[in-house]
Amino acid sequence: MPLRATSWSAAFVIGTTLLLAQRTTGQIGVDGVGVVADDNAQFRRQFAQLLLESRTRDLTGGFELARSLGPPVAQLLWSMHAAEKSDARRRITMLAAAILAEGAVGDEHVFAALDRERTQPGDRLLTCLLLALGPTRTREQAGFWEKVYGRNRQEPIQLLQVVALLASARFPGAASAAPVTSLRDPDPGVVAAGVFAGAPVADASVQSFWRKDPPQHAQLVWRATFLAALLRGDPSAEVDANLLQRAHTVVAMGGEVFAPARATAALLLGRARAFDRDVRPDWRLLQLIAADSRAAGAVQQWLTAAPQLLAEDTAQSRLAVEYVLSRTTETVLADGTAWSGERSIKRDVAVALAWRLCGESAPKPVEWPCSGLPEWFFVRWASGAHVTKEAPIEDPVLDQAARLCAENRMPRDAMQRLLEEALWRWGSHPGLGLWQAEREFVRDLVLSGSVPGNRYQIGLPDHLRYVPGGLRHEDDFFEIGVELYEFLSRRVPPVPAECRLR
Repeated sequence: MPLRATSWSAAFVIGTTLLLAQRTTGQIGVDGVGVVADDNAQFRRQFAQLLLESRTRDLTGGFELARSLGPPVAQLLWSMHAAEKSDARRRITMLAAAILAEGAVGDEHVFAALDRERTQPGDRLLTCLLLALGPTRTREQAGFWEKVYGRNRQEPIQLLQVVALLASARFPGAASAAPVTSLRDPDPGVVAAGVFAGAPVADASVQSFWRKDPPQHAQLVWRATFLAALLRGDPSAEVDANLLQRAHTVVAMGGEVFAPARATAALLLGRARAFDRDVRPDWRLLQLIAADSRAAGAVQQWLTAAPQLLAEDTAQSRLAVEYVLSRTTETVLADGTAWSGERSIKRDVAVALAWRLCGESAPKPVEWPCSGLPEWFFVRWASGAHVTKEAPIEDPVLDQAARLCAENRMPRDAMQRLLEEALWRWGSHPGLGLWQAEREFVRDLVLSGSVPGNRYQIGLPDHLRYVPGGLRHEDDFFEIGVELYEFLSRRVPPVPAECRLR
C-alpha cells in the first residue's frame, strides 16, 4: 500500500518512522553513520510521492521532510535530482529538496554541483534563490562567481545576475568580487541587487534612481539602500545624514505602491532614532520604528499597555512586546490591569517581560500574581521568585521548558533564547519587521512579476511589477520558486542574528 502524506506534519511522521525503523533493523546503507543509501526504495518512493507525482504531490510536505531529516537523506536526494535530466520542473524540485536537506553545512556539495560543466540554467537560478533566502554564512566561498555563473564566456541572463547578487550577500567577500561586466547593466533589479549585497555598483547608476523624477522601479533601489544600511552597517555607528534625509522623504510618500519602501525607511529611521517625535505615525510604521529597543524607549508615549485593536493580531502583539521593551519592569507591573485583560496580547507581554528579566543579573523577585496566564510562570522564575509548575502552557516547547525550570535544570541564557524564539514563532517578535522586509525585497526582485508570483503585490498593475529578463513569465523556475518562498517564509527558529532582541 503506497504511503501518502496529507500534510507536512504527516510527511515528517512517516519519514521519521521509516528512518528510525531502518536504523533499528540495520537496513540503512551507509557511507557514514546514519546516511540513507541512494538506492533506498522506501525513501525514494516517499519523496517521489510528495515531490514528483502529480496525484500525490505535496511540495510543502516534501520540503519539510527533506529539511527535517537533513543530511542523512541528502545523498539520496542528490541521486534523484541527477536522474531527472530532461524534465526541468522535476529536476529543480529535487534540487531544492537536496539543498534543504544539506542545510548551511552542505555548501561544499551545493557549489560542487553548480561547478559541473553541464549544470542547467534553472539549477543555477534555483540554487541562488535558496542561498539568498538562507542564513548568512561566516566562511568565504572560494570561486563563488565562477561556480554560480559557470565557466563559459557567455553573459549570464539578467535574472541570474539578480539572484546571484542576492545570494552573494550571504557569503563574506563574495559581493565585493562581483564581475564588473554584470554591474554595468542599468536595469533597476540588477542595480538594486548590487546595492543590497554591497557590490561595487557605479555611483552614477545608483544616483539616477534618486532623481526628483526617477525611472520606473526606483523604489527597489531605495529599499536596497535602506536594507544594506540596516543589515550590513554598524548598528552603533551614526547613519549618514543624506541617507536619513532620503528615508524621511520616502516615509512621507503616500499610496500603497510605496508601502514597502516606507517600511524599510521606517526601520532605518527607528534604528537611527531620527523619526519625527511630534507626529504619531500610523501603527504599521510605528511597529517598525519601535523594533529597535532603543527607539522603543524614545516613542513610549505611543506604545500603550493595551494597543488599540488592529486588523492584524500579530501587529497588535508586536506593539505590546515593544511596549514592554520600552518600560521598566515596575511600570509593566503597574499597568497590569490594562494588558492582562487583553486576551490577544497578555501572553506576549509575559514572555517579553520574562525575556528581559532573564538578562538581568540581580532582578527583584516578582510576587505580583496574574491569574489565567500560565506563561506568567516564566516572569516569576526569571525574577528569582519561588515557582512551581502547575497549569499547562499551550506552547509545547515552553511547557517542557517550564518543567525544567521548576526542577532547577534550565540555564537562564538558554531560557532567554527559548522565550525569544517563542515570540518569533508567534509573530510578535519586533525583529520580524526587518526579516520580512528583506525577504519581500528578494521576492519582489525575483518572483512577483511572474505568473505564479501574481499572488504578491495584490492591487499593483502588471506594468508596475518588476520582471527581470531571461525567462518566460510562466517558467517552471517561478512555480517552484514561489513554493519555496512560501515554505521558507514560515517563522522557524533560530532567530537570525541581525533580528535578535537587544
